[in-house]
Amino acid sequence: MPPITGYSVVHPAKGQTSIDLKMSDGTSGSVTGLTVEEASYIIDLLRNEKPVNFNKSTKTFSFGTWEPVGEAE
Repeated sequence: MPPITGYSVVHPAKGQTSIDLKMSDGTSGSVTGLTVEEASYIIDLLRNEKPVNFNKSTKTFSFGTWEPVGEAE
């Protein structure tokens, strides 16, 4: 799973949000059918965590590092 290098958010006036993802290997992926709350959560992770990986077949995000407990993030 290559790391995500960029993202774009599409939120129509009525409807569900989509997040398009650009990976470091030149491929892309997307997560569709999100509520505003779900999209906000994912966008927050994309803004604040690094590296973030995305598995296109299972539509899951993973973070490549362990973080210490009590880091207060």
